[in-house]
Amino acid sequence: NTSMANMLEEEFNINSYEKLLKEAAQEIKDNINIVYNLDRFKNVIVDITGGMDSRIVFSCITSMKDTKNKFKLYTFDDKRTNDIKVAIPLSNLYNYPFETVPVKIELDEIEKEEEITRSLNMGVYFYRDFYKGRKYSKNTIRLLGGGGEAIARPYYTRYLQNDELTNIQDELIFTNELFSRKPEGALLPNENGIENCINAFAKELSNTLGDNPLEKYENTYAFLRCGPHFSHKGIITRGFLEWNPIFSKKLFYLKM
Repeated sequence: NTSMANMLEEEFNINSYEKLLKEAAQEIKDNINIVYNLDRFKNVIVDITGGMDSRIVFSCITSMKDTKNKFKLYTFDDKRTNDIKVAIPLSNLYNYPFETVPVKIELDEIEKEEEITRSLNMGVYFYRDFYKGRKYSKNTIRLLGGGGEAIARPYYTRYLQNDELTNIQDELIFTNELFSRKPEGALLPNENGIENCINAFAKELSNTLGDNPLEKYENTYAFLRCGPHFSHKGIITRGFLEWNPIFSKKLFYLKM
């Protein structure tokens, strides 16, 4: 009985797409304005990377007047997304300063470091990144492009649009076909491993909300991965409050 559920039940009208897209963009701007206009935040750090979702947020701030000179840019040299190659030319167009916000680092004892690293890597998110200590910065918030996989665009199904898989209505048949396309990357314990894996995944799909296997497959990101993806140890150790302005109801409706 939420406004989000009610919206998803509405019949989609292709003629209203452009109108809804503009309204979704305004929702993202409203999300940014909320933190921009709070007196407690003197610095609003904006990630600018080679990623699509980061550029959605960046394009929103370029359409706003930074009358309080709060916007500061942050980038990182990630070879996977060519962040620097994208960030430097874009920042030169708009002349936002890069962030130089003072940060206080509080180191922990080695036992605490190990406890946090083990807890988060073995329980929440599956990658190894060494924890050194907490970082603090006053009066600062960071705008992330995070959430686009769940909200802004098809993620797991982006390569399956207009595919014969879209017509399959049975979860087990869908999963069999999906797994048969790229089984060579799977590390499985025995000769029955792939069959067990397919059965487990099909069962998971059948328990996921959605009108068909394709929609359920897409929704597994929102239900099973989005939360852990945005609750990893960076939020504990980075020191800035973080905000995901892409979280727009109308954008999620359009994505679905």
